[in-house]
Amino acid sequence: MICFITAGAAVKESGLPREELFITTKAMTTGYRATKLGIDNSLTEAGLDYFDLMLIHWPMQDDLGTYRALEEAYQAGKLRSIGVSNFNRAQLGEIMANFQTVPVLKDLAAKYDHTTAQVMLRYLTQR
Repeated sequence: MICFITAGAAVKESGLPREELFITTKAMTTGYRATKLGIDNSLTEAGLDYFDLMLIHWPMQDDLGTYRALEEAYQAGKLRSIGVSNFNRAQLGEIMANFQTVPVLKDLAAKYDHTTAQVMLRYLTQR
């Protein structure tokens, strides 16, 4: 598990403007309250005002509550984008049916008029 204090210090020591860095993290909590608290604690520990991307690490008991906390943090400017990882089609569909903020990869794929799988394959091929 990454230490947010170390990550925050590395950002500061890099000398790069914060807006030139893209910092991604995962919510490893379940439910609204735990996730809301986790976001704030992680930002405080890292000494950052925002994360560029936060993902729900994997499906758990209260994905809707967890995503609600991410969406609120996104709307408050604490997260620049939000998404999920390790979700199957049905689980992703449930998120998309219940929230205004579309998970970032789905939104990115729509921007380029491709499927999420096509975007992922292109990324992997280019890497």
